[in-house]
Amino acid sequence: MEKFSNRFEKIEQLLSEKRLQQALDLLNSMTHSEAWIKEHIDNIQLVYRSLLDYAIQDIEDKESTTILKNLIQKAYSLSDELYFEYIKPKGFFEYKERDVPNLDSIMNQIISEAENSSINNLISEVFENRNTSEEENLNVETSTKNLFYSILSSKKWKIESFENFNQLLQNSVIPIPLKCVAISAFMLNLLSFFDENKILFLFQTWNKVENKIAHRMIIALILALSKYEKRLSFFDSISQNIQKCRNDEKFVELAKISILQLVRTDETEAITKKIKDEILPEMLKFSSKIQDKIDEGTIDIDDIEEQSTAWQEFFEENNLSEKMEEFGNLQRDGADVYMSTFSNLKSYPFFKSACNWFLPFEPKHPSVCQLFKCDSKIADILTQDSLMCNSDKYSFCLTLSQLPQNQRDAMIKNNRKEAQQIQEDKNDKKLTNPFAETEQEINQYVKDLYRFYKLFPTKVTHNPFNTILQLHRNQFIKTIFNKEKLSEIADFYFAKKLYNATFELLSELSGEKNGIEYFKKIGYCAQQMQNWEQAVDFYNNALIFDSQNKWTLKRLAFCSKKLKKWEEAFFFYKEIEKLEPENLNIQQNIANCLFELKKYDKALAIFFKLEYLSPNNKNVQRAIVYCSLFCNKQEQVLKYGEKLIEKTTQFDDFILIGFCHFLLKNKSEAINLFQKGFLQIKSKEQFFSRFDEIGSVFQNLGIDNNKLNLLNEFLRLHFSELC
Repeated sequence: MEKFSNRFEKIEQLLSEKRLQQALDLLNSMTHSEAWIKEHIDNIQLVYRSLLDYAIQDIEDKESTTILKNLIQKAYSLSDELYFEYIKPKGFFEYKERDVPNLDSIMNQIISEAENSSINNLISEVFENRNTSEEENLNVETSTKNLFYSILSSKKWKIESFENFNQLLQNSVIPIPLKCVAISAFMLNLLSFFDENKILFLFQTWNKVENKIAHRMIIALILALSKYEKRLSFFDSISQNIQKCRNDEKFVELAKISILQLVRTDETEAITKKIKDEILPEMLKFSSKIQDKIDEGTIDIDDIEEQSTAWQEFFEENNLSEKMEEFGNLQRDGADVYMSTFSNLKSYPFFKSACNWFLPFEPKHPSVCQLFKCDSKIADILTQDSLMCNSDKYSFCLTLSQLPQNQRDAMIKNNRKEAQQIQEDKNDKKLTNPFAETEQEINQYVKDLYRFYKLFPTKVTHNPFNTILQLHRNQFIKTIFNKEKLSEIADFYFAKKLYNATFELLSELSGEKNGIEYFKKIGYCAQQMQNWEQAVDFYNNALIFDSQNKWTLKRLAFCSKKLKKWEEAFFFYKEIEKLEPENLNIQQNIANCLFELKKYDKALAIFFKLEYLSPNNKNVQRAIVYCSLFCNKQEQVLKYGEKLIEKTTQFDDFILIGFCHFLLKNKSEAINLFQKGFLQIKSKEQFFSRFDEIGSVFQNLGIDNNKLNLLNEFLRLHFSELC
């Protein structure tokens, strides 16, 4: 039976295709005791029936398009209302277990308390030099949570709510962390329940608030516009705002940065796996070896500087330098290298509240403030750390607070060194990239979001990261960004080896001004997608600009081989040969093409030359055997066959030379070689798969099908006795 949630997706699809009656029928079938929904459906159908009657009778109605849009909007709204009722019993995070205050009341209370607190703090700072008290911090924490859950559990807002929220966000007295959490709740609510006015609010307010809030608002916009892509064309006010934004340079740049950081999350799982399976085991092995050296007295841990050469050699011998460099490069690139470490540190009670996953790191927060009373420097280090996201900083502090003092001091010491390096990297980036800090801030928030959706115990109905690689397909992306910006996004996709997405984006950018780099890049994407014909077309376009480009010629030759177009492959390899006459790999490919073109004598001449220059090349020796067979040079077959099997590790080489002996009537030697090949793998399935493939070649050389079948049966029986 079709899942209930899938029916809502079906309704969404039907409405996007303007199949209103089918959507209403499906919606009607899902209602039971909801009389109010049935009443609304009947009202929509009444107007829609009149609209259809006019259309069938060819009666012109200038308002019909507007009326239909309005009806579809109402149908969307009904579907959303029903969906909200459907997900509510399942638990929308944990708000159902809380006594959620009225949204407008809590916003008014926060604004009032903040303004009063501001006056009191000013007096205290002037006359008493007093910092914020723990009691005040607790009050802010309580207010933050109340606001978060009030926003999260709300439905459509009235004008008064938007006015209060706008006042709250633009009030400079209210703490920025509270505003950040509020916008996160706003986004989660919007992604669960469509509201045209909430999307418009984001458009109208993002440039009137602090940067941290603006960044979160733009991410909320991107994710909401992506989720509701199919219905946007029915809401003219949203479409108009999207059009306006394309002329706002700041919005366009922030949207581009946000999209790139969101897309970057796709590599997190692969990086986490790499760290767990490759980098971490190497570091643990290295750590063990160091301890052994210390125990032996070979190295003095306190004398590292004087023994720097020995240490460097030790690093290189154990292949750790390469691993550490790789890890460092990932860090500097903004990759999420800490997910594997901190995913195991999210079981603290602190993280049972959804609200806390979205808190910007604040040393004064009641959950961690005790840690910094003895050492305030660590608070500064963590605050400035741009690699760890906010959620991980809280994990780090909660873990640190449970450690013995000596271990805590050691971790803080290490963190200080790392923080110094991070700060230097940040300063370097600022010199070349004016948006460096913005990228870091957005990167941190995206990591917070990613952790929430991946690790929060109560799974969310809609996870935007499941479809993050489809962002570029949305029409609002193509509206906001010009070709230059889309090209920058495509370059990022290409660097991340997201070839399908790069290909789609570059296809959108095709035009008269495309040059060699465009055709090489899109051709390479097609090649990686194994669309060989398309790749050849694009590479041929690239050759128009530079007919002697080695990179392009090599790809054309490779793709032609994949298409088994041996004449074309031969042509391209001969062109490359003119540019690289000493390249033995090119010579071998030329010989391979000649072999496939059945020009065995010419191929053999090249293979002999290669064998002379590279006497241990088994591929060449194997090729000489095949060519000699087709040239009917029996002695040569046996000579090079023996050479091949002297050092081969491939079981199918024994099959090949076994067939050569069988063809030449040396049956006992053939059986012996088949047996040796089988004993290397002891897999009948694998052996006979290659046996049939290689045997098909020898059918053209004089071994008929009956003999092949008899040989096959004999070997199966013989191998059964060996096992």
